[in-house]
Amino acid sequence: WPAAMADAVGSQGHFKAAVDHRYLRAVSAKADEMAQSSGAIGAKMSPAISVIFMLNSLTGLSLLTLPYGFSQAGLVLGSALLFGCMALAFVTATFMCEALTI
Repeated sequence: WPAAMADAVGSQGHFKAAVDHRYLRAVSAKADEMAQSSGAIGAKMSPAISVIFMLNSLTGLSLLTLPYGFSQAGLVLGSALLFGCMALAFVTATFMCEALTI
């Protein structure tokens, strides 16, 4: 497998395999084989784990950087930016919840 990938890189650094349809089919077949043998790719997760991932992606490091942001932007501009980001986070959370129900 690694030798095939090394052969796919041309002398100028770009992938010559992008135009070789037989190679792309072989890579796709190998990926399908790996996905079916492991069973981990495309696996469903429980609702509890989905909620944890969603909350983690929504909060991130932002809670730790709020004091620094307010000290740099000031109280009025910092509050305005916080409420703007809060509105965007609400829309994002709504979309993520809708995506989880599909």
